[in-house]
Amino acid sequence: MPKGIIKRLESMCRNFLWTGKEGTFRRAPIAWSKICEPKRQGGLNVFDLERWNKACLSKLLWDLCKKNDSLWVRWIHSYYIKQDQVMTVKVKPSCSWMLRAILNQRENLEGMQAWNAQMCARKFCKKKIYNGLLKNAETVPWRKIFYDNEARPRVVFITWLVCHGRLATKDRLKRFGILDNDNCVLCAGTETLNHLLFECNKMHDSWRETLNWMQMEHTPQNWEHELQWISHMSKKKSWKTRLLKTAFVETVYACWSYRNAIVYRADDRDRNRNIHNEIIDTIVHRIWRKPSLREKIAPFLL
Repeated sequence: MPKGIIKRLESMCRNFLWTGKEGTFRRAPIAWSKICEPKRQGGLNVFDLERWNKACLSKLLWDLCKKNDSLWVRWIHSYYIKQDQVMTVKVKPSCSWMLRAILNQRENLEGMQAWNAQMCARKFCKKKIYNGLLKNAETVPWRKIFYDNEARPRVVFITWLVCHGRLATKDRLKRFGILDNDNCVLCAGTETLNHLLFECNKMHDSWRETLNWMQMEHTPQNWEHELQWISHMSKKKSWKTRLLKTAFVETVYACWSYRNAIVYRADDRDRNRNIHNEIIDTIVHRIWRKPSLREKIAPFLL
């Protein structure tokens, strides 16, 4: 596909992700290139159209190198390449934009281990080239929080934003000049991420009640400490780990949702809600969807 088409498609996907609509534009808190990275690198593993386009062009380059029995390959060899080699032939001015795009992929594939392996293979795998074109980056320590997590997709997405430090708290909005004050709507403190999730009495009690329900002896402190703790706990492979990861992201979302209800609806009934009961109900509902976990979660319902 031409680059203009790819950019247009990415713009539509980006706008839909952040606004829920195609034509509405809003400044994205996280770059689209980061969203297309694998989960182990802190992304959402969304398809990168530009990288996939290069992988598809690499497939056509592989066809030319292998000289597959097709009319198009024979015509390219007889008219453009002739006696030269595909990987060394110069791009001639008479080449079409499509052939020029195919031959230009040689720069991206030079020295790539996946490409060298494909040259010895009988069948081409675009997925291997797609992963081979991915830039090497460090893995994030909190990646396993989102593996085998039974929480709702919206909840996982909000927690992912928190892990990147992009949640639209009042102190962050004030730094960008969007708000004039950063006062917490629940108390007299400053609405920072740590304050909203852990320092505010209402939120702290919700964490404590949820942990007590799961029979976990742990005292919440601040976001950095809790992120390290849940990242360490997520390394284990057991049903309790899945329960804990689900409870962690659901509690983060419940605190954020409770705050937004008070800010935007300004209804006194929202202040009297039992957040921890709502969190527990949601956790049970999500875990109960897995038949293999029903026997495990049943004692917690007593």
